[in-house]
Amino acid sequence: MATSIGFIGPGEVGYLFAKGLTGAGAAAVAAYNIDLEDAERRARFQARHVYVDLNSTSPMVKEEIGRMIAPTDARFVEAAVMAAVPR
Repeated sequence: MATSIGFIGPGEVGYLFAKGLTGAGAAAVAAYNIDLEDAERRARFQARHVYVDLNSTSPMVKEEIGRMIAPTDARFVEAAVMAAVPR
């Protein structure tokens, strides 16, 4: 099965990730600039999906996002970007 990857609110880091993933053979990379409420209405996560959160936001917001993902049986991963975006 080919790998498809989606980004919600990709920003600068998401662009670089998408570029790298496409170069590494991802079949499809999509990006959506939407806010949290819109994401909650539109997200169609399934058990086969993994949601990786790279946002610099409060733990409370991360917990809220995790609660939104949990009923879908998708996996939620909280991650961090530890360096500046290269220019």
